[in-house]
Parts: sequence; structure tokens; C-alpha cells
Amino acid sequence: MKQKFLLFLATLLAAFSMSAEDTGYFTFLDRGQNSVGITDLGNNMWLVNVTGGDPYALLSPLEADLKEGQNTVKFEYKLNRSLGNGVEFFFSPIAGGREQQFSLEPTDTWTLAQIDISGSMNSFNWGKAGDQLRFDFGDPGSGTIQIRNLRIGAYEPPVIDDLKQDENGTCLLSTAEDLATYAGYVNKGILLSAKLMNDIDYRGHTEFMGTSARHYTASFDGQGHSITLGYTAKEKYQCLFSYFGGTLKNLVVKGDIVGETTHLGCVLGGTSSGTINNCVCEVNLTSELTGDVTYGGFIGAHLSAYVYLNNCIFTGKISAPNAENIAGMVGWTDGRTTMTNCIMAADLEVGGGDCYNFVRHPSEATLNNCVYIKETTHKNDGAKLLTLTGDGLKSGELAFRANAYMGTTAFYQNLGEDAFPVPFDTHKVVYAKGDVRCDGTPNGENYSFTNDPAALPPHQYEDGFCTVCGNVDMNFVPQIDGVLQIGNGKQLNWLSKYVAMGNKADAVLTADIDMAGIEFEPIGTPDKRFTGSFDGQFHRISNLTVNLPEQQGVGLFGTVTGSVVVKNVILDATCSITGKSYGGVIGCAKTSANVTISCVGNEGNVTVAEQNGGGIFGCNDGNCALLTMHNCYVTGNITSGREGGALSGWAHGASIQNCWSTATVVGVDNEGTSMFRGDATATNCYSTHGQCTAITQDDAVSGKLTYMLNGGLVADAVWYQTLTDDNHPVFDNTHGLVYKAGDEYGDIHDDASLAAFKEKMVADGRAYIQELVATTDLITEYEEELNIFEGLTSIDDVLVELPEYERLRKELEASAAAYAAFKAKVEETIAYLEDNKDFEGENRDALNDFLLSSDEPNDVYPNGGADYIYNTHELYTDDVKAEIASIDQMLADAIKYGYKTGSEVTSLLANANFEDGVNGWSGSSKATGTIKSATTDFTAAEYYGSGAVDMYQKIEGVKNGVYVLAANAACRAFNDVYSNYYNTSLYLNQDNTFVPTAYETRLPVDEALDGVNCYIVPNAADQAKDLEVTDIDGNLLAYAIHGRTSMANAASAGRAQNYLLTQVTDGSLTVGFRKLAAVSGNDWAGLSNIHLYYFATMDEAAGYMDKVLASLSARAQTIIDFEADDTDPSKKPNCPQSIKDALKKNIEAVATASDMQQKYALVQSFSACFDQFVEGRAAYLAMVKEAEMVSTVLNELRAAQMIEEAEDKKVQAVIDNFWDGYLKGSFSTEEAKAMTELKNVSLRPEIVDGTCMIASDAQMVFYTTLINKGERLNAKLLTDIKYFTENQMMNKLYNVFDGNHHSITFNINATSDNAGLAKESDGGTVKNLTILGKIATANKYAAAVIGVAAGGTTTISNVASYITIETGIVGDGTHGGIVGVVNSAVNMKDCLFGGRIVGSSTNSCGGLVGWSSATCRIDNCLQVGSMETDPSGGCTFSRNMGAVIVTNSFYLNAHGDAPAGKVSQEQLASGEVCYALNNGLDLNPSWYQTLKEDATPVLDPTHKVVGKAEDGTYSNEVLSEMAKHKGTADDPYPLSNASELQAMRRCMVPGQMTYFVLTQDIDMSSVQNWEILNSASDVYEGLAYRNYIHLDGRGHVIKNFSSSANTYPSFFGVLCGTVRNVGFENFSVTSTGTGTGLLCSHASHPNFTDADGNMRTTVIENVWVTGDITGTKSYTGGLIGRVYGPTVVKNCYANIEMTSTVDATGVLAARVTAPFTVTNFYGAGIVPEGKGLVGTTAGKADDAVATYTNVVVWNNTDKTFGALADNDVTNGISYYDGTNFAELQQTVVGWDSKRWSCTMEEGAYPVLIGLADGINAVAGNGFASGNTAIYNLNGQRVMKMQKGIYIQNGRKVLVK
Repeated sequence: MKQKFLLFLATLLAAFSMSAEDTGYFTFLDRGQNSVGITDLGNNMWLVNVTGGDPYALLSPLEADLKEGQNTVKFEYKLNRSLGNGVEFFFSPIAGGREQQFSLEPTDTWTLAQIDISGSMNSFNWGKAGDQLRFDFGDPGSGTIQIRNLRIGAYEPPVIDDLKQDENGTCLLSTAEDLATYAGYVNKGILLSAKLMNDIDYRGHTEFMGTSARHYTASFDGQGHSITLGYTAKEKYQCLFSYFGGTLKNLVVKGDIVGETTHLGCVLGGTSSGTINNCVCEVNLTSELTGDVTYGGFIGAHLSAYVYLNNCIFTGKISAPNAENIAGMVGWTDGRTTMTNCIMAADLEVGGGDCYNFVRHPSEATLNNCVYIKETTHKNDGAKLLTLTGDGLKSGELAFRANAYMGTTAFYQNLGEDAFPVPFDTHKVVYAKGDVRCDGTPNGENYSFTNDPAALPPHQYEDGFCTVCGNVDMNFVPQIDGVLQIGNGKQLNWLSKYVAMGNKADAVLTADIDMAGIEFEPIGTPDKRFTGSFDGQFHRISNLTVNLPEQQGVGLFGTVTGSVVVKNVILDATCSITGKSYGGVIGCAKTSANVTISCVGNEGNVTVAEQNGGGIFGCNDGNCALLTMHNCYVTGNITSGREGGALSGWAHGASIQNCWSTATVVGVDNEGTSMFRGDATATNCYSTHGQCTAITQDDAVSGKLTYMLNGGLVADAVWYQTLTDDNHPVFDNTHGLVYKAGDEYGDIHDDASLAAFKEKMVADGRAYIQELVATTDLITEYEEELNIFEGLTSIDDVLVELPEYERLRKELEASAAAYAAFKAKVEETIAYLEDNKDFEGENRDALNDFLLSSDEPNDVYPNGGADYIYNTHELYTDDVKAEIASIDQMLADAIKYGYKTGSEVTSLLANANFEDGVNGWSGSSKATGTIKSATTDFTAAEYYGSGAVDMYQKIEGVKNGVYVLAANAACRAFNDVYSNYYNTSLYLNQDNTFVPTAYETRLPVDEALDGVNCYIVPNAADQAKDLEVTDIDGNLLAYAIHGRTSMANAASAGRAQNYLLTQVTDGSLTVGFRKLAAVSGNDWAGLSNIHLYYFATMDEAAGYMDKVLASLSARAQTIIDFEADDTDPSKKPNCPQSIKDALKKNIEAVATASDMQQKYALVQSFSACFDQFVEGRAAYLAMVKEAEMVSTVLNELRAAQMIEEAEDKKVQAVIDNFWDGYLKGSFSTEEAKAMTELKNVSLRPEIVDGTCMIASDAQMVFYTTLINKGERLNAKLLTDIKYFTENQMMNKLYNVFDGNHHSITFNINATSDNAGLAKESDGGTVKNLTILGKIATANKYAAAVIGVAAGGTTTISNVASYITIETGIVGDGTHGGIVGVVNSAVNMKDCLFGGRIVGSSTNSCGGLVGWSSATCRIDNCLQVGSMETDPSGGCTFSRNMGAVIVTNSFYLNAHGDAPAGKVSQEQLASGEVCYALNNGLDLNPSWYQTLKEDATPVLDPTHKVVGKAEDGTYSNEVLSEMAKHKGTADDPYPLSNASELQAMRRCMVPGQMTYFVLTQDIDMSSVQNWEILNSASDVYEGLAYRNYIHLDGRGHVIKNFSSSANTYPSFFGVLCGTVRNVGFENFSVTSTGTGTGLLCSHASHPNFTDADGNMRTTVIENVWVTGDITGTKSYTGGLIGRVYGPTVVKNCYANIEMTSTVDATGVLAARVTAPFTVTNFYGAGIVPEGKGLVGTTAGKADDAVATYTNVVVWNNTDKTFGALADNDVTNGISYYDGTNFAELQQTVVGWDSKRWSCTMEEGAYPVLIGLADGINAVAGNGFASGNTAIYNLNGQRVMKMQKGIYIQNGRKVLVK
């Protein structure tokens, strides 16, 4: 690539840009259905709201076939809660549950997800143009997911620092430590494939792959190497691959497993999908358990979807003599398990129950060519027993005989070396020798086995088969390009045997085939299925007899699988197929198949004794196949015991086109399934027996059927028929072409018929156009075509011309139909206007004028009036159709805007009665379903759930006046049929009414008419029937509305009728349906039969006014009569009595209101009261909750004797006063909201900005009560808490609990699992807390802070646990010093366990964490506690260390394992550990230790800071220079060396600006693994990237920095703040992951805000940068990667060598998406051709203006500035070509001579001066001090000087 010097600015691309190998971005299609609401946010970004169970959406189809390597679904996402492993893709067209599961973890930053779908693509033959993915979002309840840039491409492997990787990113594993490290990565969700480079002894390790939240989905290649295991399994699925959904191959697994739990496999625990190829298992699994253990030789349990085992052998042992239920390969399968060429050669020992040789639950398993050598209590179909002689495993007998049965060489064995067969072709093939036949089978007793292939006698072939052994002669049938050429019956019979050997076959017939006298078995058996293609080339097969009355799957082809094409063949009437079930030309498809059948005819007979006989295709077994059946026919006799069909007995999901049948069919379910059964799509299909379009035998004989099958065309025919000879359509193109002339059919097959055809067609054509109303020009063209046609003399000429003739005829017919429709529309509309006088206005007048107009085209009527259009018929078809649509629109507008008073105007509403679901209705949450009643034809919508609903239509431009709404609607709160709690309203603008409850509208039993006014006996379409209302003795009294059909039937009978009106004065009308969110449980609401009426004046609406007031009065009376209940106030709450009084007054006023305005005032008053009622009731409910919490806390304090009597009485008086006022309704709404007395009780903590300020034990009780009542509040301790029992444990922690360096003392007696400060957490934070006291438990999962981290990411920091956990559980306790179980991510930092876990009978405990199944980060932590439990299964830090990342953490005594980090008591006491825990720093420490007083480090800031003296000792007196400063603007941190640069992060506090100054130049060459200064982990108030920095270099230089980190490699990372007066020299950055720049990956960020939330500006001033940068992904910027927030760059320059393979590349910035102001900037460097200052501005908001003033684009002869948005501003842009230094010098110095200087010598660059007061010029007279880069006079960088003139350090250098 040509490279140039270039200066440029950068712009924006998406954070993860699409690579060249990716597909286009997918869109979501069904965005408001299937329990999801999907919003298109633009820029390929989607917001997914999960609203219920089984949420999913279909993606847009593939636009083209996927290319090689495109096998990974990729997208970025943000997620507010874990979706576990329930997320999955379905591969559509969906057949048989084609799913693949994966997991998504919560994240608040855009995170790349990559899901390898290569296995599913192969299994389901998926990836063709038109294929689709269905995205299932699991079942997380309500939740929000953001997704962007959804595409398919090549996998992008991350770079792993501590593992070797090849060029594809595959990890190369050589040691046990490598494997453990690899397991840790994949368990964190990092998709990494691996290869074994050596045999690995893994005994003692339990760092296994895959967790319940993150199944292993990568590829693991053993390369023939082995892993030896040795461990005790204590958790279900605790196996080498615990949870698996990927690819495993070429691996040997050895060793021993002791099972102390169930559901174990010797290799894999639980599988959700995946493929296991060529693997050996020699493991011995033993267990003393009783009952169901579910053990398997390879897999414990297959949990869902599809799993495939190919060429695998189990030779170990499963010994569970006291237990039940094991299997040789798979302990249990719930999904679909397929095994091919597998050997079970192990010993199985079990006490009872099921013991299968291969797999339990065999109905979900398919075995192909599998063998076993020992009997078990149950065996699987498809497996063969091989009884071996002697040591058949070692001798080679098993390998030889297994391969012979499998029909292929699947297993190998180096005889004398291998103890049994292996599936590795690096070993040798086994043959037989001695007294053996030519196939190697024994011919006596004198034989043995060898690796020498020359030992066998030759075969004696005759007619394709060996006369000695029956072996198939592989050369019997000739091949052309790999396609078998079948020319006679013997060769067809040979094909059957060839496939039965397990071979894939592609074959063609080269002649008609007579099978007389040949015993034939179907091509493809249940064990050896056919895969491939078969082209009969339109030959016929006769005398084929298949007679297998005991076989399932019979036909020419028996059982097929995979990709199958059968076409162009006929079985004539002499053929007969007989079997047990599944019969046809193809008997059935199994497993996953893609079957295409075209041009296949069956004139013979098919008979099956049981089910699924069909003429063409018997059965799509398990809906496994994507089935296409085109141009097929059946004329014979089809007889099926049951479930038969002429074409197919079961064709679910099939596409069936252009097929027909005149067959006699016996055994069909009914006429509706006489052609085929199953949910298939049939197009242009015909039959004589009911299903599809009906035909008669005469239609087949006459040619009518042939003509219809060909779509009414003669040219390009598929079907032919010589009418004088053929009784039905045929495929033979030597037969006649069928045509239709008038009402007669004819055919062309010779000269005479050609002449007759021409004569008939011409005569018919000319007759057709006589007086035809169609496009005049088309008629003329057609006349000319008839003349041409008449002159043709040969059939070839006719066939050439026919397409044009047929095209014109079709266009003419379409035109005639359009004009006929136009005429009918005009007449229909005129009649409508005559019959409907209830609307008027300009729109009606204009429509009427047009309909009657004969005007020629003009400005008003561009195509003329209606009469002109019809009579001149000049328009083409599409224009005529547009005129029809215009009439419809004109009429709709006339009705919509011209209605008269008294008119029904329901048409103003779109989809008023839900015929099209809820389309047309707006609202964030709408009805969840609609249905039309099958008996009443009314349609209803419903909502069932706990959420709120507000669906509405807002109509602008309506007439002012009165609008009346009539609708049938009802509600049911709490799913309680007896409740009269109102929660649902109808509204018109500001006026509203409650709808009645289901109880109010109940229907007495004696009035119930099922299917008329109620819905008692449900049908399959809607199972939700009416609810029964009974008396106290259970006697049925009435039926209540429930469900959509129930609501629809009720509406048809006028039940639940509602009326409402409103007065419109501004031309705007909103019609809506609203339901409040449920107080508890689920609510139901239904709506149907909406009508809207208009009246010009209120008086004209008098007829409806009384109905409206009656409806409102009824609702008001129910509210008045509603009795509040203090025993269950949430369901029977009170409200202010004043509201009930107002409603009563309104009811009384209805009787006395004398005019319409008074009555409408009452409507408004009712509506206002209803609003007040909702507000007041909610306030009362909130008041009840508050009072109940106060009572709960008071009772708790009483029980603990923690409250004084006076205070007790005072609080109780407040509670009593509340209940008295509540029941009387004496509180106003405002008083209830204020809850002044309740909120002022001393027990209640003050709440400041959402944080409870806890100042007493009582307030702590109150806080935990709030949390356990569902409140989400932060907490901050203001004092130590001495009282904390099991009653105070928080059920779930969501928010922030800040101990504020106080303590809590536990006295917890746990009576169930999960004990600690919180039983569970879901993304919460606990910090700055000391925990004392004890937990006593006889259960599991006790810990100081969290019992189980169950969701989100839990953060625990600065927490010291000194508790004692007294455990009485026998066996597994899973207790931890800090956390019990990590099931969702935990970040633990600066934490201490110094307590005890005591219990000699308890094992499996961890010092910090009891068990980690999700990612657990342990940073800077100390474990010095006393672990007084059984160490078996225990761990010093955490059990299951494969999921744990430990950094800079230490322990005193090991428990169970002994990881790195052990320290001595002396090291603890000396201060060494404290200093190390602070990362070798003494500033802003988390750890403290007053030496000689504290035996260990503490987290108490009242103790002293530990520093390190020059002699290496530790002291409280010796502190670093930085530790003496505060980092404020007045007292910044000084930086003088590289170590202090590395300490900057430690000094920074998220959310605060931290100030630094350089005191001298700093060399960073010694710094490795630089950690950026602002990253996603720097969180403040829930927002990331909030480390704010102000760095003043004071003219100094930072040099020799390098970084190749995975995330935002650069110096600052995300720069939020100011950097000024500093040079960054010789910087080097390489980025293969995220995009970046040298100085910063991002300049500013949306989270860089002030106290009011306004974005702040990042400033880069008086800064220069030199060095090189390489970027291969996303974006590459020289100075800045992405401008992400307001940024200013002033007086800066750069000299950067850039290498970039991405489009978004720019010297100044790669991406600009925010306001950007650049003043006085120039640069130099080597950049890719065509790049400039700015890479891209894609995604920049319109108001994000970039302004560039005084910018030099250096050495750019092409004047390429880079990307500019339309609104960007440029001023003073110069392009310097590198040949005139004076031009550059004068330009730059001219910007600001106080900031820029230059010697003005030739070759000297301008430099910055006066960077700070009193600071001299920097960089001398050169570009940058110390810059050794060399350039030629063309500005190109060179490696070294040769002869000539060069530029270095801004000066010319002459080399002679």
C-alpha cells in the first residue's frame, strides 16, 4: 500500500464496526408479539422489552447463502439481568425444535456476544438465502435488553496473555495449568477454541469447562492426546465438560471419578447441544449412592436440542452397585441424541432400575451403525451385539467386526500396542487373515487379525456382488464425475446395497428400469439411511416390488436423512410397495433432513398395515425434515391402516406445489387430509378426493388439469399431454403442449395439431378483443402479435413466439380485469353516496364530481375524470389500480371528515374492533391477545398479567362537537372472580369511566347460553372459559367473563356495556383503554365491540347522555358500596370518604339535572372523582404499607426488648390513629401522601436522595423491613449496629449498602439455606463494612455478606468479616467467609475474612466463597480466618476455582487446596502484606495497620498507613511523596517517575476530578501491562468511565510508552478532564480488539457530567504526540480514537506512524460523534493511503458540530482532509506537500506566535513554547526533543540514512 505523510481529523463508526466477512445487519420482524415489545432505535440498534413467558422474535431472512467461515452470530448488547442459559436460536424454517442455547450476562456497557452456530448449520442444513433465525430470549420475566449490529460472520477470537494461541486464536494447551487457565476463561463466557498439544495429567483438578450459566460452546480438539482425571464429584454435572453445547473431537479421557452426586458423565455432565467426534473414554466412574444416579459413559444427561456422537468408544467402567438408572453412553436424554458408528465396550454395574447399553429415554435417541459387546437389562434400537471370542478388544476382532457392520473404517488399532480400537486414522486399519473369506469373516476356526491388507483372498464378483461373501462390487456401476449411472435393474438393486453399507450416493437413471425377478430392498434403511441425490431423468421403473410387512419406512427409498434430492422418475402401475408403516416412493425422513422431491410420479400401489402411507412420501418423522414436494402425482391405490394420504401420510411443514392425485386412498383421517396430513402449504394442487382444489377424472383426461398445473401457460411447461393418447398429465416433453382456446382445450404434438392450435388461438384472440375494455396500446400490441402468430409455420417458431404471446395475453387480461374493477368501484361508490347521506362536505363533493366527470386530464384530474378514464382506457393496469385506490381513499376521507351529526364515526379509529390484533393502537403497553369468537363473530382483546396497560388512538382534525363511546369491557383484579376492585378505565380525552368488574357483570346460570352470551365449553383455539361463581357451599350461581372469547360473546349479548362522552373543542380526540399495574398477582381486562358516535351539539347527544350518566352512576355506586378491609387492605383498600361523598352527590344530582350542560358537568365531575379515587386509593395503600412496616418493626423491637416503654406507646398511638383514620376515610389524599406522623416516628431512618441514613438498631430493622417489602433503597450506616438477627436478613439485595466504616453484629439462627446480611443479591453493592457476631445454621450457604449471588453483578468492597459460622450440617455446607454461592458475577475487592467457620461434620466450605459457578473476581483480599471444618472439598479462597479470578490476594493457612498467595504470620505482622494489598502504594489506601499493635492488616481508616522505607522495611512513618498531597487543584499529586504514573489510578476517586503535575520527564520503558486510567470498572452512581483527571505536564515529556491491551489500549483510555502542557514521545500502541488512539481511546464520555447532569468538556491543550499505532478492528486514531463527548483540541501537533486495516482511521481522530473544536493543529506521519484527519462521522447527531480552525493537513498532495459532516465548519485549512518548509513554518507560527516558534531554517518544524508561566520553550528547535525518526525530502519515513539528504529532529542531515 502506498503510504504518505498526512495530517487529519477523525470521526465515528459504531463501537464494534462490521468486518468485511460479516453479513448485513439483521432486523427484527415481529416486534410486538410473542411476549416481547421491540423498538427500533435506529442505527441497527434495538430495545427489547420482555413482557412474559416464551419471548421470541423472528429475524429478517438471509439475503444470500452464507460463505465459508460465516458461522458465528455476533451482536453487542446491554442487559439488566442475567438470562442464564435459556437464550436460544431456532433455525427456521423450524422443524423439530432446531434450537441452540447460549447465555447472556448482565452488563451496562456494550458487550460483544459471539455464538458459534457451525454445528447447528451442519445439523440443520441451514445457511441458505431465505433461511431465518428465531431469537428466543429465555424466560426472564420482565426485563430489558438492548441489542445492536446483529449479524453473522467469522469468529473474532480474543487475545489471551497467559495462554499460547495459534494464528486463528485457538488456545494451545500443554499442561494441567494451561487447561485450568483455559477453563477459567471459557467459564467467564469468553469463546475460545482449544487444541491439546500433549497428554495432560489432570488428577486433583476440578477446574472444569462450562457452567450452568455459561455452557461450553467452543471447539476442543484433543488431537489424539489424553486427559487423565482423578476427583470426587460433589455437584451435579461436575465433569470435564460440566455444561456443554460446543464441539469436542479427537480426545482420549482416562482416570477415575468417585460420584457423590447424581447426573454425571465420564466426559460431559449436561449437554444442551453439540457434537462429539472421534473420542475415547477409558474412565472408571464409581459410586456408593442409592436411587436414581443417571450416569453415562460419555454424557450424564442431554438436556435439550440436538447432540451428536460420532465414532466414539467407551471402554471404562460404571460401578454403582446400590443405585439405579445408568447407560453406556448417555445417562438420560431429554433432547434429541444421535449416535453414529459408536462402540460401547465398557462394564456397567448397577443395583436396579434401567440400565441401557447406550442411552436412557430411547424414544428421543437415534442410533446408526452402533455396536456393543455386553448385554444390559435394556438395549437400544439400531445397535448390534457383537459377541467376541477371546480377548476380542485387544486382538483386533472388535475393530474389524465393528467396521464391517458400520460399512466404513471408523476405528483403527495398532495391534500389539493398542488395547482396544480407537477412532484415530493415525493408527492402522485392522484386517483378518488365515481361514477367512474374502470379506475377512472367519471361514473356520483358524484365523487371526492383522494390520496387513494383503492377507485377504480376492472377491468373486457377479452382477455387482461377491458370490462368496455378498460384498458389493464398488466398480459395478459406472460413474461420471462421481455420479452413479444406473442403467438396469441389477444396478438399481446394487445401489440399494451400496447405500446399506453407509455410503452417500448421487445417481441417475440412464434407461427405463424393469425390476421383474429382482428381490429389492429400499434404498436406505432405518440404520443406513440414504443421503444424496437421485435423478431418474424422466425414466420409468416397472415391476418394482417391495414387500417388507414388518419394516417401518418402505419405498423405492426407505429412510432418508440429511440433504436429499429425488426427481424426474415414475413408478408405473406394475410397482407395489408394502410395509408396516411409513410408505411411499420415499418411506420417511429421520433426524435432520432437507428433502426435495420434484417431478416424481407413482402409478402403482402403496400399502402399509399401520400408519402414514402416502403415494410420494410416507412420513416426516418428528417433523425433522424441511420438505419440498413440487410437480408430483399419484394415480394408484394407497392403503394405510390409519393416517394415510394420497401424496403423504405426514408432511408437516412441507411446501407442496403443482401436485395432483386421482388415486384411490383408504385409511385417511377425513376428506380434509386426503392428499396429505400435517401443517403443510399447498399451492396449485388438485385432487379428486376433497383436499386441495377439486377435479374430476374428466379434468385429467380433457387437458384442463395439465393447463392448470402449468399455470395457464403453454411455454415453459412442466406437464405435457397428448389428448388423444394420454389420460392424464405426463412429464414427457415429446407429448403435447396443452392450451386453452375459449372453453376448449387442445394440444400441440404434430403439424396438424399445430395448425389447429394457431387457428383456434388466433380466432379466440380476435374474438376476445372485440369490444374489450382494456389498455388501448395493449390491444394494439396484441393484434399485432396475433398477426405474427398466424404467419408462423413450424412448431419451433411457435414455441419461440409463445412467451411473448402469453405475456401480452396475461397483461391484457389483467388490464381488462382492472378496468372492470374500476367500473364496478365507480358504480359501487356512486350507489354508496346515494344510499348514505349522513356525511357531507368538500371531500364528498370532490369525490362525486370525479365519479361523474368526463373531463380530459387536467390539473385537478391528472388522468381525467372517471368517465373519461373508463371510456378512453388509455391507462395501464397499475395506473388503473391506483385510481381505484384513490377512490377508496377519497371516500374514506369524505366519511372521516364529512360525517353529520348523529353519525356513527367508528371508522375514525383504525382497527377499532381488533380484527388485525392491536395494530393501529398506540401505547407503550397494549393488550396481549385478540381472538374472534367462532360462534358470534365478535372479536375481543384482553390483557392478563401484572403490568399496566395504556392503549389509545389520537385523532387530529376531527370536527368539534360531542363524541360518544360505546364499548363492552370488564376487568378482574387479583385474578379474583369475586373482587369489585376497579383498575381499568375507558377514556375520551380528559373524561373517563371505570369499566365494571367480572363479578358485576356475572350471568345467572339460568340465563347462560353457551356460545351466545357466554363461553362455558372451550374449544382448542381458546382454553380460557367463563369462571364459575358459587355460593359458600359451592353451588353454581353464575358465570363471570374470563378470556377473549368470553368477552366477545358477552359483547355480542350486550353484557358489560359502557358509555362515555366528551366534548371536543380543539379538533383533537383521544380514545383509550387503560389498566393500572397490579397491586399483587395478575389482573385481567377485556375489551370488545367499540363504537363511536358524533353529535354537533350537546342537545343532539341527549339520547346517549342518560346512558352515559347511568353507566357512570353504576360505577360510582360500586365505589361507594365498596367495603374496606383492614385484614387484607391491598385487595380491599379504602379511600378518602370525601371522594365517596362527592360521588354520592353526583348520583343524586343526576336525577335533578335539567339541561345538557348540567349533565355534561356531571360527566366531568364523575371523571374527576374517578381520577381522585385512583390517586386517593393509591395514597391509602401506600399509607397502609408504611403503617404495616412500622408495626412490624415495633413488634420486632418489642421481642428483642430494644424499645423503651414510652417510645413504644408513642409509636403505637401513631399506628392506632392511622388505622382509625384509615377505616373512617378521614385522611385526605394529600394527608395520606404526606403520612406525616408515620414518617416521623423515630424508628424510621431519614431518606436522603434515595439513601436510608441509619442511625440506630431500630432504624436498621426498619430498613431491612422496607427492603423485604420490595422497596429498593440504598443504605448508609451512621452508627454501629449491635442487633441483627435472622429476621433482619434481607431477602434480596439490589441496591447499595454502605457501612460507612461502621460494624454490624450478627446473632443469626438460620432455619433455611442462604444466610448473611442478605440471603441473595441481584446486582447489589456492599462496601465499607465490618461484620461481627455469629451465624448458627444446620443448612447450606451461610456467609457474612451474601448467601447466594443470584443475579446481576454483585460488588463487595472494603468489607471485613469477623463472624463465626457455627454449622451443624453433615456433609456439604458450601459456606464462605464473605459469600456462600456465586451463581452470578461477583466483584470482591479489598475484603478480609478473619472469623471462624466451625463444624467438624461439615465439608466443602471456602475461606471467602463457598462455591463459584459464575465469574468471581477476588482482588486485594486477605483470608486469615480459622477454617474448623472438614477440609475435604474445601478451598482456601473459593471452590471451583475455574470460575474465579484471583489477583493480589493472600492467605495465612490453606484449607483444602493450597493456591498461590500464602503468607506467614511474620509477614502479616511486619506490614509487608498490608503494603502489598495496597499494590505497593501508600496513597489512598484501602488497607491499614498500626504496626506493633495490629497483627494483621485491617480495613479501618482510623489505623495507620503502611509505607516502605529505603532499606526495604515497612513503617507507619515513611510515606511516599505522593502520599503527602491531596490531588486537589491547590495541592495536586506530583509525578516524577514511572511508578508514580502507575499509582495514578490508585489516587483517583470515581466522580471526582483528580489533579496531577509532572515534576520531571518520565521514561515508561520499564512499565509492562499498563492499566488505562479510566475504564468501565471506574463506576460512580451506577455509571462507568467516571475517573476524571487534570494533568498538567508543565512542559515535561512522558516517553517510551507501549500497550497492546485488549480493551482501549492507550495512555488514558477514556479521557474525561484536561491534559495540557505535556509531550508524549515515542508512544507505541497495537490494538487487535477494541479501537483506540495513542493518547486516548475516547475523548470525553456521555457519563462525564456535572452535578446537574450536563455534559462537561474534555480539553487537550499544548500537547504533542509522537510514535506509532497499529489497529485492526473498529477504529484507529492517531491522537484520539473516538470523540465521544464535547472535546476541545488547541495548540497541538502529532507525528505518528499509522498502520490500520479499518475504514475509520484518522491522524487526529478516527471517529467524531460529539461536538469537537480544533484550533491550531498540525501533524506529520505515515498513514494508509486515502486517509486523512478524520476517519468517519457516522452516527454524529445533527447538533454535534465539529469546528476546525487553523489546521495543516501535512504532506498531503491529494488534499484529503477526511470525513466531514454537513454541519461541520472549517476555516483556515492548509494542505502542505512537504517541499516548502517556509510555507509550513509561516502558517503555523502565524496562528499564535506566543505559543508557536520555529528557527525558520529549511527542514525545521514549528514547536510549542510557553506551555506554562515561567516555563521555557520545549523541544528546542526540532519537532520533538529526542525524536530519532528519519525522513527523506518527500516526507517518507525510512529505516536508516544512506547517501543523500534527510531530515531528523527537524533538521537537514547530509550523508555523503
